[in-house]
Formats: sequence, C-alpha cells, structure tokens
Amino acid sequence: MLKPWIKNKDVKAYQVTAPQKKILYTNRIRAIDHYPQVAAHLENHRDKLKNRRECKNGKLAWYKLQWGRDPDHFEGRKIIFPYKATKNRFAIDENKCYFSADVYGLILKPRLYHQVNEEFLVILLNSRLYNYYFKSYGKKLGDKLYEYYPNTLLRLGIPDIKDEAIKFFKDSYDKIVELKKNGDTAEADKILAEIDRWFYDFFELSQKEIDVIETNR
Repeated sequence: MLKPWIKNKDVKAYQVTAPQKKILYTNRIRAIDHYPQVAAHLENHRDKLKNRRECKNGKLAWYKLQWGRDPDHFEGRKIIFPYKATKNRFAIDENKCYFSADVYGLILKPRLYHQVNEEFLVILLNSRLYNYYFKSYGKKLGDKLYEYYPNTLLRLGIPDIKDEAIKFFKDSYDKIVELKKNGDTAEADKILAEIDRWFYDFFELSQKEIDVIETNR
C-alpha cells in the first residue's frame, strides 16, 4: 500500500529526485480488517479521519483517501512536470511515483507512438525554444513563476519529424539522463546545446530570433 511520493521541488528537467516520502494509498482496500498493519497505523488518526465530510455523509470509508485519483494513472510510464515553475521542467517518471496537485502527469495515448515518444517530447519541452514558446502565452504568476496548467500546455504545437530524428532524440535523452545522474553537467550541456541548434535549424530561425530566445531563458 506504500507508494513513492514526490512534490513540485523533486521534478527537475530530465530528472526526478529520489522520493523522500511515501503515501499510504488505501483507496483499493475493500475491507480494512484484511490489512491489520494498515489498520493499526490509521487507528491513531481514526477520529480525525472520520470527521471528514465525505465520511460523515457515508460516501467514503473512514480509512480511504479523500478525492484520491485513479492509481492506474500513476503506475505507468509518464511525463511529469510541476504545476508552477520559473521555467520548463519536464521529466520521465520510470518509478511509478504518486503526487498531488502541485505536480502534473502526461500519459501518451498508444496511437501517438508512431509519431512521438516520451523522450522526444521531454527534450522538445525542455529546449530553450519551447521554454520561450510557452512563456510567450502562458499565465504568469507573480514576478517569475508560470502556471503549467495542462490545457495551456496542450496549446503548444508539436513538429512532425522523421523516424531518424526520433531515434536521435531517444539516444540523446539517454545520454543526458546518464550524464546528469553522474553529475557531468558540462557534457550534458554540450548535448543540450546541440539539440537547441537542431530545433533552431528545423524551424529555420534567423540569428536575430535565436538571440532573442537565448537572452530570454
């Protein structure tokens, strides 16, 4: 019943910090008596749990999470990103992490895999071009924060690229993740600079346009 639990601060570009906490996900329990260890742990908080509105009106068993989301949404491979951030921070979650409303998850529909994959999308969304692109219309919160609401994010146009480019991005993604994992940020930055240049060339940006993007990170 214990699931890895992450927060906004744990999501970096290309990386997910190892979860420091776990959540006791009880919504699939039909009979709490079948789980004596869980019952014993929750018993200490039973009065407070029973006091919730949904428990009082009989819609929710006292030991279940309030407004818990479908566990299947967390158990698969997914792209995750913080709800609020100063810049694009997208990563692939391989560890079935659970999270609350300060993190969003994006699950690709099977029919899309012939055009894109998670690695390509993460590289695209973390690129300097798409960081600038999103900020050109995204909702700003205060001085530097932006709101990465899914409906806003889905307004981004996705380029139609060829299969060999998809392979290039998949290989590049694997290298970036490994280099960052080993703390070799200098080599990772070299690959990221090559990727940024690839997108500039693909979209046929002028040097003037590139300079604007590079100075507004």
